[in-house]
Amino acid sequence: MEDRISRLQETADRLAREVSELKASLKTLRDEAAGSTASAPARSRIDEFNAAVPPGGEGGTVPPQPPARNWDDVMKSLGTTPAAQAPQPPRAPATAAARRGIEELVGRYGTIALASLTILMGIGALLGWAIRNGYIGPTTRVALGLVAALVLAVFGWRIRRGDSPRYGNALLALSLAVVHVVAWGAGPRLQLVNSAWVLALAGLASAALATLAWRENDQTLFNIGFGGALLAPFVTSTGGGSAILLLSYGFVVLLAGIASLAQREWTQSPLVATAGVGIYAAAGASMVDGNMRWAIANAPVVFSLGLGAVAGVLLEGRKKMAVTWPALVVALAALTHAAFGTSLPAARYVLAIALCIAAGFAGETSLRGFRTALLGGLLLPLGSAVIAVAAVGDAISVRGVLTALLFASLSGLAAWRNLMGDRGTHAFAATLMVGLAISLSGENRQWMCLMISAFGVVTALATRRFALPGIGLAGAMWLTGATVVAFTMLGNRPRFEYRPFLTQESVAALAVSAAWFMISWHTARNLKPGSALAQELPRGVIRILGAVVAFFWIRQELAHAWSPDVSGFLLVAYYAIAGVCAIFVGRWRELQMLRQVGLALSLFAAVTAITQATLLGIGWRVGSYLLTGAFLLGVAWSYRVTRAEPASTPSPEGAAP
Repeated sequence: MEDRISRLQETADRLAREVSELKASLKTLRDEAAGSTASAPARSRIDEFNAAVPPGGEGGTVPPQPPARNWDDVMKSLGTTPAAQAPQPPRAPATAAARRGIEELVGRYGTIALASLTILMGIGALLGWAIRNGYIGPTTRVALGLVAALVLAVFGWRIRRGDSPRYGNALLALSLAVVHVVAWGAGPRLQLVNSAWVLALAGLASAALATLAWRENDQTLFNIGFGGALLAPFVTSTGGGSAILLLSYGFVVLLAGIASLAQREWTQSPLVATAGVGIYAAAGASMVDGNMRWAIANAPVVFSLGLGAVAGVLLEGRKKMAVTWPALVVALAALTHAAFGTSLPAARYVLAIALCIAAGFAGETSLRGFRTALLGGLLLPLGSAVIAVAAVGDAISVRGVLTALLFASLSGLAAWRNLMGDRGTHAFAATLMVGLAISLSGENRQWMCLMISAFGVVTALATRRFALPGIGLAGAMWLTGATVVAFTMLGNRPRFEYRPFLTQESVAALAVSAAWFMISWHTARNLKPGSALAQELPRGVIRILGAVVAFFWIRQELAHAWSPDVSGFLLVAYYAIAGVCAIFVGRWRELQMLRQVGLALSLFAAVTAITQATLLGIGWRVGSYLLTGAFLLGVAWSYRVTRAEPASTPSPEGAAP
């Protein structure tokens, strides 16, 4: 037994060596075959190799292998070439398939549409001739239309139960269209029946078709019936009517449609519901335009908001997203339209709060993305807040501040609970609303700039504390607005009649500049090395960016101070001093951008002194020239070329240079 095991071990070792030699030989053959077009030498080498290697091993443990007949057989035996596949039938050209697809599309659907159109035109022509000649009266017309609709429905139903369901669906849809035409003729056109009865007829026919489609799980037919029920009031309308009745009818139909969608995995039907919400809300808003009664004026808002809430409760997944968000956006549009009216503001205030709360719970957490963040976290809360602030009357008051803080707390609560996974967006919206409350705290613009400056610094600190960049971004946006206001106030001061750095406007600009300087230093100190901002700008440059506002503030203070001669001299001196300081600080901190800015300021100071100092008095002119020249000499000294110091110890002979 031990002898057999030893022989097997020797055989395995020999096979391993032979396989290694085989791989080396095959590599050589592959290289030679790639460089030669003739295949005979390669085949001869393979035959010599197969003849040299014995097919079996000692003890007869390895069965003889048939010699490789050609290169492909050798490669297949090693597994480097896939096995031969069964021959594939030749494919038809793509153009033939495209022509066949167009042919089937036209043959299936185009012919049905043209047939329906021609049939309706033929019947209409016949009826028109009969009516003009007095053969058919109004009642007969309606009866014939109902009979035609019934015949089409029966034929469509029987064909649908056979082997042509799509053709039957087309006939059923045509039957529904005939019913709508008949209802329009019997009601608004001929005034034979009350409009409420013809509306009920058209609605019931559409509902019956939708019910049939729901039971048969046919999405296309359901969309036809659902859309027909939604269009029935517009088909049977005489041009007037009540907005409350129209919205009530639409709410019932859409509620039934949304409830039906909850039990079917349909992807196109939610689009019909979304279109219905928008059409009914727009029609209702046009009918209540200018109405003084708050219940009627805000009916489109309640309609859209209610349907959005119903869709959020009954639907799930993408169907919920497809209906809920558009309904809430329509509600915001309707609320904005009502805000321009003269109805009771308290109703708009309450509806704005309800819309903001609904926006926090709309959608699906698993499907969150840019749309949910933009709509649920930003657009709807901010829009609701603006409408509510406008509804309080005097916005710059305690009521306006409290309203903005109320909506800020709602967005802050949503950020704390991380509703729909959009914490960052909710925090951004909440910070914007807090800034809005500060801006509404009074009409004193200097006080507002001071408060916004402090607010900007607090938001920068809170950004690091909560790891939410949106907070700092919102604070920077408000601080940018305060900067614009502060510089506008600086520019509105009477020229050469103010004391620089000692006015109320100067205090506001100082606060804004200090806030930017503190924010830049805080950002640079807490900047993560791997962040995108750290890759674009070094920390030193970020620190200096905060001083840009201060530079322009000082320039604005000196621009029209005391007199034209004094202000001109001070500006030239300021540019020169700032340029030289920037150059030396840039060299000290190894900031190339700061050195370049300083050099540009120094040159600008020289150009200003040459071009504008001629307008100054002789004393101020000479002073400008001398001061600028002195500082330019300092700049030149900073860029001087120094001689290299000699080596302290001589290098030994033979040393490598």
